[in-house]
Amino acid sequence: MPVYVFREGNSNIFKIGLTRISDVSPRRRQLNSGSSAGLREFEVVHRNVERHGGKEFFEMMSDNHMREFLRLAQPMFQRNYSAINSVGAFEKLECEAGFRQAAQSDRELLSELQNVETRLREIEDEAVFLRFQKDMIECEIKARIGNSQGIDGIATWESSVRKNFCLELFQERDPEMYQRVLRRFSAPDVSAWRELEPQLYHEVTNRYPKLDKAAWMAQDKAHYTQIQKTHYTPSVSRKFILLA
Repeated sequence: MPVYVFREGNSNIFKIGLTRISDVSPRRRQLNSGSSAGLREFEVVHRNVERHGGKEFFEMMSDNHMREFLRLAQPMFQRNYSAINSVGAFEKLECEAGFRQAAQSDRELLSELQNVETRLREIEDEAVFLRFQKDMIECEIKARIGNSQGIDGIATWESSVRKNFCLELFQERDPEMYQRVLRRFSAPDVSAWRELEPQLYHEVTNRYPKLDKAAWMAQDKAHYTQIQKTHYTPSVSRKFILLA
């Protein structure tokens, strides 16, 4: 299972992944559909950055930085590949009775594993603190920005406003129109006691139908849009972006 490395244009952004076939060209063409800069093969065998919804992209300081990383990582890739193949041969076999005698190599593997687990716990503890510290500092910068667009050269908000149709507002402001729409586009309320008391359920839902907005939009979108312009609540979402 080859490990491939693609480069995004001439940048220091690299995509690292696995493929089951030796020819990595089909995978590169597939990924290129979402890359404006174009991906080209760098190596077949860090810092993680998000690209096109994927998180297997890594930013390196230079070509040599990536090549040095691969030089150090390739023995581990090969060791991992060999181990996976070895384990695959036994995964579905029934265990034989008895334990094997521990060899020196087994004790060395155990010691290596324990050291890795200890280091992982240390890193995870540090990561928890760093994430807390990161959130705290970002909040302080956000507080400095306040209601402005941002701080020049430091950070900004990327905000968008979405208009959500408010059924309660429509019912309150225009009850007559609400009833007219309700008679055309209604659907039964879903309740927890539907199966336990079906007779009472149908009696209640027949008396108090719920507006089916999906059916209304599908059958009379122009009318729905017209009503939506009047009876909506704004929803603001903001994305914090560092400029430095």
